[in-house]
Amino acid sequence: MQRRDFMCIAVGAAAVYGLPAHAQAPTKRPLIAILSGVTREDNRPLQIFVGGLQQLGYVEGKNIDIVYRFANGRLIFPTSQGKAAHGRHA
Repeated sequence: MQRRDFMCIAVGAAAVYGLPAHAQAPTKRPLIAILSGVTREDNRPLQIFVGGLQQLGYVEGKNIDIVYRFANGRLIFPTSQGKAAHGRHA
C-alpha cells in the first residue's frame, strides 16, 4: 500500500467518524397541570395561555400534554383531581 493510499483512507475514516452526533429526542412530553376555579368556557386567561403555547409551536397531545381540572365555581377541588399537580398522569 502506498503512502498516498494510506493517507486517503486515514483522512476519509477521520472525516466519517468526526461527524457530529445528533441527540435523541426525549421520549416524555412536558406536562402542564392546570387547576382552575371556573369552567373552561369562561376562562379567558386559559384560552390566551393555550393560544400562546400554540404560537410557540406546542401542540397538545403531540409535543406537550395538558391536564385540566376545573372546580366549576366550587371552593374546593375534589382530592382525586389534585393529584394532577403532583405527578404524571397515566
